[in-house]
Amino acid sequence: MEKVLVVSDFDGTICTADVGDGLNARFAAPEWREIDRAYTRGEIGSRLAYPRVAALMQGITREQMLAFALRQARIDPGFPAFVAFCRARGYDLKVISDGLDFYIEAVLERDGLTDIEFYANAVSFSAPDRIAVDFPHLNERCAKCGTCKSALIERFRPDYDRILYIGDGHSDVCPSQRADRIFAKGVLLEKCMQNGTPCSPYRTFEDILRMLADRDIPLEASGS
Repeated sequence: MEKVLVVSDFDGTICTADVGDGLNARFAAPEWREIDRAYTRGEIGSRLAYPRVAALMQGITREQMLAFALRQARIDPGFPAFVAFCRARGYDLKVISDGLDFYIEAVLERDGLTDIEFYANAVSFSAPDRIAVDFPHLNERCAKCGTCKSALIERFRPDYDRILYIGDGHSDVCPSQRADRIFAKGVLLEKCMQNGTPCSPYRTFEDILRMLADRDIPLEASGS
């Protein structure tokens, strides 16, 4: 029996909204948008962007940010059924995010999904009104992303026969290339189409569940 790992992004994928962007818009000074534009253009990565945005957040507490995040965050309605499907099939499921750990942990806990292993950037509230972002999963050979999803997938690779990747954003483009099958939407889908990378487009986890539950559709990458 093949051992299968499913890797999923969080913001914009498991969570229908980008919670990190919502926090920035609510709590950071307006200059954060220029930092975000530089990130979107590929001029800087999240390892540079996060500290710059964090410096624009003052006079806030962890409780304020967490309360806002929980109000904004909604899990894809099909995700719990997808988790149950993975468990029934014996697939391992890990969340790898370039987002922030404190809201990912809180959302998974709220929705009864605390047993899902996740990797993300770490937030500390080092002063009453300031935050700091640390990068426990960085790649010293690449200064772009705070969480190097590619390095984590390469670490997991020896333990699995197949790796499936689910994502939607800029930080998913590189790591998805290391998977055996890609489920893509948003920016990731656009990049796959531009690069000629085989992928399976999706809108919700219900779409992915239908594709994986259909025994006529293989685990390998498809060009559909």
